[in-house]
Amino acid sequence: MKPEGLRRATVQDVAKAAGVSPSTVSRALNGSGYAAEDVRRRVLAAAARIGYVPDANARNLRQGTSRAIGVLVCDLGNPFYANLAVGIEKALRLAGRHMVLTNDSTDAQNELEAARTMSGSNSARCCP
Repeated sequence: MKPEGLRRATVQDVAKAAGVSPSTVSRALNGSGYAAEDVRRRVLAAAARIGYVPDANARNLRQGTSRAIGVLVCDLGNPFYANLAVGIEKALRLAGRHMVLTNDSTDAQNELEAARTMSGSNSARCCP
């Protein structure tokens, strides 16, 4: 039962479904601040019922941080680099982070574009 068709469920949708405020939803879902146990259960049930999934991008923007680590490899078709990427991903997962993988296909322009994208800069000064 997603609200309004196919759009992603929001904290406001969970609040409406649980009959609480959005700030109460936030406290209940994050386990920070006070939310009575019955309210917490009601919020969790409403979130599950409407298919609420936290938006990691929104959280990253709000907190000014990210759990993602960019990894740029030159040739994923090469078993060495493919195995390296698998090892990096496993280590990052154990550390509570996730990998954003880019393959530059051994092309210098692709490498520069990927590095700029990962650094969030369009400036030629970000990379050699």
